[in-house]
Amino acid sequence: MKTDITFCALELNIDQKAIDVMLSEVRSVEQEHWYWDSFRGCSILPLINGNGTTGAPNGVSRANGNMTCTEASYKCSTTIEIIENKVFSFMDLRTRVSVLKTQANKGLNVHVDSGTKSLDTRQHKFRIVLSGEIDKLYFLDSNNQKQYVPNDYNCYVLDGTHPHSIDPGTEEKITICFGTPWTGNHTDAYYNLIKNSPYKIKYDKPMLLDEWIE
Repeated sequence: MKTDITFCALELNIDQKAIDVMLSEVRSVEQEHWYWDSFRGCSILPLINGNGTTGAPNGVSRANGNMTCTEASYKCSTTIEIIENKVFSFMDLRTRVSVLKTQANKGLNVHVDSGTKSLDTRQHKFRIVLSGEIDKLYFLDSNNQKQYVPNDYNCYVLDGTHPHSIDPGTEEKITICFGTPWTGNHTDAYYNLIKNSPYKIKYDKPMLLDEWIE
């Protein structure tokens, strides 16, 4: 199977009714559980991580240990159930889960979702978009030109080592993001999702700038 992708839509059969419930749950979480991420330029809500804590990491690694639900996740019971049944099932492991919120008429900073030491490794990152314009997401190609994705797929995996961002949109953008320790590990279920993807694309990367790497 060719897994060298920049963007790949995945058909998980999460219907609009479920998306609406997840969005309502996420929006019900108190502001104290969110924190501002100046690197990406958005607010972040941790739902599952290695320490089970909400708020800013404050230098504490959340990528290791048992992946535990945070206090904020208890307002998101349907969201967690869908994650357990639809996502962790094809990953075959539990992973960090955070929600990213970008304000209307605001974009993200160009960035990669990978540290310096893992830039030469496979770093697939799975996303579920709950609100906002999906086709504002773009990747920079080898000529530093923006390459946008279609607006048709709210579940997808992207190459976390590829510089990407979103342009400002008229709607608030809320996306559930899945991180380490999952990096695109092979399972039969994931193999079939990529094989049967309705849309996937690969772009060559531009030369990376230090400011894109956290």
